[in-house]
Amino acid sequence: PAGSGAVARSAASKFGEVVSVKDFGAVGDGVADDTAAIQTAINSIPTTLGGSLPLLPNVTGVGGTTLYFPKGVYKISSALVVGSRRIFIAGTSYGGMNASHGTTLYQTNANADFIDYSTGSLDGISVYGMVFFGMGRASGTGNGLSLGRSSQTAYSCNVHHCWFTHIPNAAIYANYASDLSVQDCGIELAAYGVYIANPGSAEGDINKIQNNTIYGVNNGIYVAGGADLLVSGNQFNLCGNNVGGPM
Repeated sequence: PAGSGAVARSAASKFGEVVSVKDFGAVGDGVADDTAAIQTAINSIPTTLGGSLPLLPNVTGVGGTTLYFPKGVYKISSALVVGSRRIFIAGTSYGGMNASHGTTLYQTNANADFIDYSTGSLDGISVYGMVFFGMGRASGTGNGLSLGRSSQTAYSCNVHHCWFTHIPNAAIYANYASDLSVQDCGIELAAYGVYIANPGSAEGDINKIQNNTIYGVNNGIYVAGGADLLVSGNQFNLCGNNVGGPM
């Protein structure tokens, strides 16, 4: 390889750092159902740690392999299940609210989550630069990002520079969340913006919801318990409740 001090390694090692959904047949034209192709891309990533680190500013969590969505509209009809893979999901939509000229994940099933992280390790996963477009507020039970279920902990998860719109239930659902970071996102027309269920109790781990625009959401930020929480710099417009829950 070029450059002083560079070390040679195999092509498999190099390409394994980033997995593109288009390498597995995803079309991204908004017409073809890309569910199976994207799930195959996810399944190709080993259920072990390692791989590339997410290039996110102000994020301390450790990432794994990058799953890259080139510019396009990716239609799906069921949840994309990540399982125990530590995956950094990266798109090209870096504008937050109204970031319509990059990567869009279009879910046509109102009762299915977009991305399901509800099994396996939830430590240091990141989602960046994605638009999540659903079937409409309160039209079903589907969440945008489902981070943990049951007794599973969502630890050090980062969601930055994403736009969630027309989400049936919660744009971001996080269970037993500790050190969750939701920053510079746009959330509109959802039943819930950020729903933290059964917050984590690790001392010093603060859930941070900062600098987001939340519009037309029934419950902007809903916290079901007494977690350490930092809410700052957010803009709320036409929301039923800005911040609430049995805290």
